[in-house]
Amino acid sequence: MNKDARILVIDDEAGLRDLLSHEFALQGYQVDTAMDGCQALEKLAQQTFQLVLCDINMPKMGGLEILEHIRKLDSDMEVIMMTGYATIEDAVMAMKKGAYDFVQKPFNLEELFQLAEKSLEKGDLRRTILELRETKKKLEATQMQLIQSEKLAGIGQLAAGVAHELNNPLSGVMGFAQLLLEDAGLTAQQRKDIETIYAQSQRCRTIIQNLLQFSRRKDPLQEVLDLAPLLLATLDLVKYDFSTSAIDLSQTVPPTLPLILGDASQLQQVFLNLLTNARQAMAGGKKGRLVIEAGQRGNKVFVRCADNGHGIPKDIQDKIFDPFFTTKPVGQGTGLGLSICYGIVQQHRGALYVESKVDAGSTFTVELPIYERL
Repeated sequence: MNKDARILVIDDEAGLRDLLSHEFALQGYQVDTAMDGCQALEKLAQQTFQLVLCDINMPKMGGLEILEHIRKLDSDMEVIMMTGYATIEDAVMAMKKGAYDFVQKPFNLEELFQLAEKSLEKGDLRRTILELRETKKKLEATQMQLIQSEKLAGIGQLAAGVAHELNNPLSGVMGFAQLLLEDAGLTAQQRKDIETIYAQSQRCRTIIQNLLQFSRRKDPLQEVLDLAPLLLATLDLVKYDFSTSAIDLSQTVPPTLPLILGDASQLQQVFLNLLTNARQAMAGGKKGRLVIEAGQRGNKVFVRCADNGHGIPKDIQDKIFDPFFTTKPVGQGTGLGLSICYGIVQQHRGALYVESKVDAGSTFTVELPIYERL
């Protein structure tokens, strides 16, 4: 028996209300009563009930109308309809409107007790199923994070080896290119070609530096931080770029936030990457608008970055944190920015996720646990 269950008895007959209230209370239930539909709806709005026993024929408001209101208030609440004037039509209508069952007066109390218990068991089972589904979603999300972490670690080791192997020959190419540029006898075309070699070598060096940074995965500094000043300082760094790109930058950042434990330099890199990505996502389209919001949600601090850019197709949203994955044209992105951000946030025991819709924009959210002093 569900002894925590609350039952509401709705009937215009005082004697029946008192009888059912007394008998169900003896069974260990918490019972309340209502003499009509109006009083019942007031109690239903103020309290939570797991089961309602409702007469079908009452003045002012009939039982079927009350049943409709109950379904709007709480679709999971079980309802057993009662009447002394039962018809097949009434029973069918009650079941169609969502009643658990239909009993005819006078009824056997033992049978009513059994029916009430079965209806409550059904409600408990429904809630258990919902909880299991929610738990399954959380487990799937955790599994995806673990897969992502393993993927980042494996590619990080590979990236470190490749980067070190490329560094030495690339340094030679850049050094000889600089020496050649010092030759006064070069023709204009030769100078232009060598400058192109040097510029592209510099781009290769930047990619290698990103690879090395990606592969190191060093533990972040453990210092107590207020994210608000750090975020505001980062926004100041990009304000000029956003204004020259004709993008409106709106921010809702309080002067202080609950303290976190982390590395200010690494977290600033995360925010810079997210802001830069947002600016690039809004380039060449409609009037750009970026909304930055920060605050507290439960035991976490969050930073939300929402743009109105081109958005990310749903079929690739689970890939954007993969190393080397990019939607940018060839030569305009290494595909390491978001994967580095993801790794940094994970090292801070936080979460980084995205919500996006094509042609509507993307929202990236960083969540970090609040520091609790021992």
